[in-house]
Amino acid sequence: MRAALMWTINDFLAYSMMSGWSTAGMLACPHCMEDSDAFRLIKSGKQSWFDNHRKFLPMNHPYRRNSKDFIKNRKVTKQFPRVRSGDEILQDLNNRGLRKKKDVLEWVKKLRFPDGYASNLGRCVDANKLKMFGMKSHDCHVFMQRLLTIALREFLPNRIWEPITEMSLFFKQLTSSSLTDEELRNLDEQIPVILCNLEKSFPPSFFYSMEHLPVHLAYEARITGPVHYRWMYPPERYLRKIKHKIMNKRNEVYLDDIVDDDMFEIFKPPGKAIDAEGKRYLADNEYTAAHLYVLMNCPEVQPFIDVFVTEKCKQFPNLNDEAVNAVTEQEFPSWFEKYVHNHANKIFNHYLRTIARGPLREVRTYNGYCVNGFKFHTESYGSYRATNNTGVCIKGSVYNETKSDNYGTLVEVIELEFEALPVKRTVLFKCEWFDPTPHVGIVVHPRYKLVDVHDKKRFNKYEPFVSAVQASQVYYCEYPGQTSLRKDWKAMCKIKARAQIDIPASPSTDVIEPAFQNDYNDVIIEVVVGDKDVLLVASSEMDTSGDVDVDEHLIDHEEETSDEEEFENDVTTSEEEYEPDLDDSNENE
Repeated sequence: MRAALMWTINDFLAYSMMSGWSTAGMLACPHCMEDSDAFRLIKSGKQSWFDNHRKFLPMNHPYRRNSKDFIKNRKVTKQFPRVRSGDEILQDLNNRGLRKKKDVLEWVKKLRFPDGYASNLGRCVDANKLKMFGMKSHDCHVFMQRLLTIALREFLPNRIWEPITEMSLFFKQLTSSSLTDEELRNLDEQIPVILCNLEKSFPPSFFYSMEHLPVHLAYEARITGPVHYRWMYPPERYLRKIKHKIMNKRNEVYLDDIVDDDMFEIFKPPGKAIDAEGKRYLADNEYTAAHLYVLMNCPEVQPFIDVFVTEKCKQFPNLNDEAVNAVTEQEFPSWFEKYVHNHANKIFNHYLRTIARGPLREVRTYNGYCVNGFKFHTESYGSYRATNNTGVCIKGSVYNETKSDNYGTLVEVIELEFEALPVKRTVLFKCEWFDPTPHVGIVVHPRYKLVDVHDKKRFNKYEPFVSAVQASQVYYCEYPGQTSLRKDWKAMCKIKARAQIDIPASPSTDVIEPAFQNDYNDVIIEVVVGDKDVLLVASSEMDTSGDVDVDEHLIDHEEETSDEEEFENDVTTSEEEYEPDLDDSNENE
């Protein structure tokens, strides 16, 4: 059964409870609404609706021009707008935020994050009551630092959106795992300005004590250290890890594959594969691109690339950098194979000769890979999951502060294998890259450095492969709203690996002395015997069961001075050098 409320019988005071429109204040009239001319009296502060009715008169009425009997020196020229229709009221409600709120909640419901980044926020959305519930504190941090700026960018004017974005970036930088004193001083200077900008756009009722406390957070971080190491999330994750280990009834040990010390770094396993999909053969363009990528990103091959470039520059002096790169990509693999296998060059390194011949055509494919603290999934494998782990980011070969990163999605994880023993494998990500051209495929906000990528623009050069160890993870989310101006654009958010901590390079942190307990148990005690100051050496070999013979362990103060350096060298004996005689200690017992 369905019912509809058609009308009610109530007084004006109950109107506010039934309709939701306040019947108090200067907007009490449900017809005038924001067109009301009510004001407060100067002395009493009482609300007054005096001189609010001349706007209902005809435009040629003499009362409109009367500036003596009403408010002094005031003539009324505006006219009260007509009573709004039902469609106009519905449109006004949508413009006031109901439609925008619904669009944002629908957008949140469709979001998919990488594994471990945040919980499924779609479960926290109540589409009927237009609110979110059941969010954990970590989810609130993610929403405030990452999603809020994206969600409100299309719905708010810049004068309101900018201070909200600055507040989000403030918390994002404050809660990072590494902070410098200069960064904290800048945050301490920026936060008062950010709060003042918020006060210009939000009413006083918005500002509780929680909105005031951020002004002191940068100072607290300078005193007590980064927030990342003082909140509850790392201990809670580690407790879960410990509980997971306790639940295991068996003690199993897995040995990693033995790796040759002379093996090239590119052949050492960087991570762990997920869900082997099968085997297949590489096409000609895939084989050429994969072999070229391995050669160009192997440090041991770099000297030969320099030799090749030098020869080409001597042969063709007018070549520019772009032409040199093109010639290197086309001719270097075949030149390198001939150069390495030429006995006159005396190159007998097994790995160089193997990598010059190229990989096998048959490769093993996987649905995912864990590397660098990230968990990656291919697009086909991740399309059926509630999380999104397909975003890939790498830095370009000419990367600097003014250049943007290269962004794409993971299509396939392949494992190349090279012939001959020992087994030599390397893992490559086959990706589909977005167009890196500024203002065409990628747009970076000039002030807040927010990155948007065009979902329909692709990189026009065939370079699909990247080493797994070079990849970092990102995720892309669409902007809310069906008629958004950024319909084909997606906001990019970078993921911070939990297992990685940025340690700044400084002289104080370059060399860290290991902490260990000294096994040297001799104790020096200064005592007075007669008129002499002597040192009593309480050795670990002394018989502690009886009295100590002081005469046998007395050292003249002058001898102590001459042997001071030798003694200091003895007591710094490390744990590895000191090996107690277990047999003698057993006999003493």
